[in-house]
Amino acid sequence: MTAPEPLIESPSWSDSRLEKCGFTLRGCQLDELTSCERQEHGSRVHIVDGSQAPSVGDGLWTAAPGLVVAIRVADCVPILLWDPEAAAVAAVHAGWRGTAQDIAGIAVREGAALGIEAYRLRAAIGPSIGPCCFEVGAEVVEALRNCGLTDDDIQIRPGSRGNPHLSLRSANRALLRRAGLEDANIEDVGSCTHCDPQRYESYRRDGATSGRMHGLISLARTGLMLCLAVLLGSACADEMSPEQREASFSEQADRAQSMIREGDLSGGEVLVRSLLAERPDDAHLRALLGRSLHLQERYPEAVVQGRLALGVDPQLWQAAYNLACSSAALG
Repeated sequence: MTAPEPLIESPSWSDSRLEKCGFTLRGCQLDELTSCERQEHGSRVHIVDGSQAPSVGDGLWTAAPGLVVAIRVADCVPILLWDPEAAAVAAVHAGWRGTAQDIAGIAVREGAALGIEAYRLRAAIGPSIGPCCFEVGAEVVEALRNCGLTDDDIQIRPGSRGNPHLSLRSANRALLRRAGLEDANIEDVGSCTHCDPQRYESYRRDGATSGRMHGLISLARTGLMLCLAVLLGSACADEMSPEQREASFSEQADRAQSMIREGDLSGGEVLVRSLLAERPDDAHLRALLGRSLHLQERYPEAVVQGRLALGVDPQLWQAAYNLACSSAALG
């Protein structure tokens, strides 16, 4: 997905199921963000639904479509998290103090309340001060070591002025791995904020005159709007003739099939499930839902739907057998 302006950097895993996902440029002003009123460089992570923004904290989870959760940075590490199956997203602010308190791991554990699983999570680590410029004192190194991070994890190196330099992005990658994320699902999309005054804000470089950037993420509204459309259509069904109701149902089923074929797996799944709520014994809809789940790599759920489809319409066994024979004949 190409992120709309003013977003300028997004992870490669960002797709149509996310309405917004990325890190802003220096000087960008954004509206309609939900963020903690005050970030304390700690490890408090909240779950929000849009009703009220937390007063203090450094991370936000949401499962509400269209709600943009965001954190502010100007050298600290912004982390975005997304579980495509649980449909939940988070934005996390990790300064060195928050990193030393394992805010990345705490965020993963807090997300369990929304049904997320660490092995499914996608993570993006955004622009922050890099090891080239992040000169620290011994207390910072000690705090990160006390969190269980190794010198390799933090990429510690000697600095020209005798003080060590280290990488907070590498430290947080290690913490995410420790929390159960697959390394291949963790993407570092950022550069050094201190080194590039044209693109990035940096508190260490500019002091009190520094502005703030955002790491922000939200779920797309597509699935929610499809649910509303189906519910509204159902509400009007009593005003339709039987022929009109059947035509409307077939049109929605065809639309769901097209969405899945074109790659909108999440939206197609939502629409199919809405149709199944009206006709739970429709074998072909069950099979279509199984296909969507399979393409999303949700294999156990796909198997269940496939068995339900076969139970409803045993003739599908013959269709599956014929397909297998045809495939074998073709080599």
